Amino acid sequence: METDTLEGIISLLAPSIGEDTARTVVTREAAALGLGPQLTVAEATHLLRQIENLSGPAGLAARLALVRARRVRTQSVTMTAIPAPSQRAVREHPTSSQDDAPPPSHGRDAVPVADLAALFAKSLGETVAEALVKKAMARGGLSGRSITRREAALILDQIEAEGGVAGAVARFAKVRFLLKYA
Repeated sequence: METDTLEGIISLLAPSIGEDTARTVVTREAAALGLGPQLTVAEATHLLRQIENLSGPAGLAARLALVRARRVRTQSVTMTAIPAPSQRAVREHPTSSQDDAPPPSHGRDAVPVADLAALFAKSLGETVAEALVKKAMARGGLSGRSITRREAALILDQIEAEGGVAGAVARFAKVRFLLKYA
């Protein structure tokens, strides 16, 4: 995660709020703070905190970036003992055809499918939200009552890529999901 340039900050925020919006917000706030294109870690953090104070999606995206950065710093020592995601996926997630079987992972890594659907329910209604998530899961070859955080993030990406109202809702759902499970 590159945060030593304005471009790095823009790339952190772009997945949540779009490239153009991220560029506009970061450029405006950096100019207001008198920052140049190269940033120290302290300046990058200060810039993200300034953006976090804004209302709306830009503020949420900055908050998410700050939460991720904090977790990376606090977990950097423990992360060396954890295998890479691709290695974990092979060991922990054998394919299962049973709908009721939870994934082999437990604890914070497990995301109930109902929680994923709930991210869409306020905007689309419970029935549509559940159908949308189940359809995306079926396309990804997933089943069960809970999935991993990585699988949930992929489902949200997939729904966002489809566009339309569900895609727009997925963009905001992804931010809420990441704040809760990242």
